[in-house]
Amino acid sequence: MKKVINKINPKIELAGVSLIELKKTERTLGATFPEEYKELFLETNGATFGEWTLYSIQANEQLAFAMDIVRQNQENRPKNMPDEFICIGDHINGNKLCYQIRKRFMQELIFL
Repeated sequence: MKKVINKINPKIELAGVSLIELKKTERTLGATFPEEYKELFLETNGATFGEWTLYSIQANEQLAFAMDIVRQNQENRPKNMPDEFICIGDHINGNKLCYQIRKRFMQELIFL
């Protein structure tokens, strides 16, 4: 995971979130994040890799205006997206990066 963290655009890097914030987000979304995702978000809350941006996790009331992962999946979810997909980021062209949920675990990465 350190290789991925080193590829984050340092101009856009945000401080990481707590395990409590990760667990709260998992409960709200109804699925458990993969360990690699948790490791990344303990280091940085959202990230940009080239033309892809990962959604942030709401970490406090001050960021309530931000389009975090929960709001993206509840308010801006594409209408044709299957219920078992959780969007975790998007491309500048509008494509989505998602995890497919299986037995309450986010497992397979899907590009839409």
